[in-house]
Amino acid sequence: MRRLLGAGLVAVIVSGCQQAPPTRMATQTVVVGSRTTKLVTEGDALAAQNDWAGAALKYQAALNDEPGEVKIRFALASALTHLGRREEAVEHFNEVVRRGKPGSAEVRIARDWLIAASAADASAMSSASTNSASAATPAEPAPTTTPTTGRVSGKLAYQNIDPRDRRILVAITLTGDDTANRDVRRRRGDFRIGRGYEFNNLPPGTYTLFAEASGTRMWEQRVTVEANQATVLDLSDANAAAPANFIPAEE
Repeated sequence: MRRLLGAGLVAVIVSGCQQAPPTRMATQTVVVGSRTTKLVTEGDALAAQNDWAGAALKYQAALNDEPGEVKIRFALASALTHLGRREEAVEHFNEVVRRGKPGSAEVRIARDWLIAASAADASAMSSASTNSASAATPAEPAPTTTPTTGRVSGKLAYQNIDPRDRRILVAITLTGDDTANRDVRRRRGDFRIGRGYEFNNLPPGTYTLFAEASGTRMWEQRVTVEANQATVLDLSDANAAAPANFIPAEE
């Protein structure tokens, strides 16, 4: 049963992008299922304790259940900024701006963060070009693998589709096949053909990957994730499971 969740989604943004971090957004109403409600509530509690890694895991799980919920995506992006996972934060904040209600608090804050981040990048590049010897080295992003978790990622290519010409969304689901990861299920519905996909912090084991577009299963692959390793699995015409004449529709 789906119900309304009044979640005080955390919106603390790192000061490294030269903007004052808001403390917490006002309570927002999110339409989610009971499992998602629990995940978001747990994520908020962890974020309040500055446990950003734990909060990010909870928000990601909630977003896997409800990939269209902008406020959950905003909370995840905010947590990622505290973990140094900047590229992922940029991706999610861009989605917040694209999908969110114009003028809403999360859209405004996400846009401001992206503008500040872009300005910081430009400043760093300028400093490097004028005095490369004294230029500061940007901080490395936090690892997406750990001694107990791994990562799987790859390219999404099909029929030479250019993402600048056609916007084809792909939903990818990873489900654990082994005893140790049987309860693990990750899903995101906002990947695009012509770009890439990735799932981070996965428990080791064998997974089945399903990728769908326009209601049609396009790929079905087995993949093994190892601790502290980044596994690459490209999805292309060569390993596609879709019918030969299948043409995915734009979203």
